[in-house]
Amino acid sequence: MLPSHQEAFSVTVLEALAVGTPVITYDLPSLTSVYKFKPVSFVREFDIASLVRKTEEVAKLDNKKIEDMFSDAKLNEFIALHSS
Repeated sequence: MLPSHQEAFSVTVLEALAVGTPVITYDLPSLTSVYKFKPVSFVREFDIASLVRKTEEVAKLDNKKIEDMFSDAKLNEFIALHSS
């Protein structure tokens, strides 16, 4: 969960994705324009209840569903491009 109101590229999101961890964050334009991948969920900024609900939903996913979220060639290319 990334409840930040001031993010740009966000290395935190990139690092989470690189280790196979889904991300829930606010729908900041700087994030929605970069992280258009299944493992990244956006909720309306300042909507704390939705942030909590989405986090609970993701926490209940089984390993297979999480693995399916990450089986995206474009996501893997993105992570490789921005990893060093």
